[in-house]
Amino acid sequence: MSAKWFDEDWYNDIDLIESSIHDIDTADAIRVNIPTSQWPQINTNTQDAEYELSFVTSPDSAYHHVADVSSVTTPSRYMFSTVAMSFISEEVACRGTLYRPDCPNDPALIVTASGLPGRSSIISSLYAERLANAGYALFHFDVRHMGESDGTPRNHIDPAAQRDDWEAALAGLRARADVDTTRLILCGVDLGCGVAASVAANNSDVDAMIGITPIRSGRSFFDSHSRRYRLRGLIRGIRDRVQSLLTSPHTVPVYDTNEFALIDAPASYPSNSIAQSQRNAEDISTPARSFLALSRDAVKSPVTVPTVLIDKTSESGDLIKPISSMTDDMPNATTIELSFSHAELCNQPAADTVVAHIDAFLSSNLDVNVTDTD
Repeated sequence: MSAKWFDEDWYNDIDLIESSIHDIDTADAIRVNIPTSQWPQINTNTQDAEYELSFVTSPDSAYHHVADVSSVTTPSRYMFSTVAMSFISEEVACRGTLYRPDCPNDPALIVTASGLPGRSSIISSLYAERLANAGYALFHFDVRHMGESDGTPRNHIDPAAQRDDWEAALAGLRARADVDTTRLILCGVDLGCGVAASVAANNSDVDAMIGITPIRSGRSFFDSHSRRYRLRGLIRGIRDRVQSLLTSPHTVPVYDTNEFALIDAPASYPSNSIAQSQRNAEDISTPARSFLALSRDAVKSPVTVPTVLIDKTSESGDLIKPISSMTDDMPNATTIELSFSHAELCNQPAADTVVAHIDAFLSSNLDVNVTDTD
């Protein structure tokens, strides 16, 4: 997507801003980062399109996005702002981004996170923006040890700690006067699905749950592998515990096909939305103690709220059991299997298909009408 950015140091040069807007007829989006008090009154009409520029008055507002500006008039429901947020979970600072559509006035709120390293960019670049475009408020955050959040060792996978992070995130959102939590949806990606399910079972104000490429629990992921894999993982985990007392952690790749790794997948698998040059330089590894934490995570709390699980079509030889086997304790679950690979679910056009299914599910199970612009 091509885009034009307007930064704070531009606001004094009205002619520069105005001429730049007229020069971006081929842009797909305008992204603005200018204090509202300093925004000059300029003509935003171009020859082929009308660019609607509006602002969130909240002092911590960040970017305001206008999508699909190639049309004659951009529908207001396609605009949203992003706000950086942080919260404390057991003395660890976790960070995320709140996406707020300009309409409806009281959008349903989706809270989402991944439980595995390297997946955060997929949620933010593919799913979060599309759901915000559809009219949902969405808070996407990084669990401790991962992404923008604090916590060491980096990329440690600890489902029990992640549950605490989800609870802290919900508490922080409920405390904000500018966030409506009356219609609350949890959306877990991969291992985050099992964590979100446990949190949903323990919070009566959760109205629905979504799982994308779901893993029901750390133990179910661990047990889905061969006996040799499990033994090697436990040995590596014990080595990491001992080695960390003396020096740096013992790590293993998260994604690899050429050596022992947490997931037998190409290193590019989690990063389809990242430029190839960045992807080649990226070394995603996890402390081997993650195997120990996964093996202990057998929590499978019953989930009674409406639930949708979305995954690729199951095939013989898949390590993870098909999503239909995950619904024994989810009496109101709907399962959707799509003819995409896991890698394709991290890219286009699968993302649009997934969001369309989520939108249809929420529209039929909750009192939402995201196309209402009144």
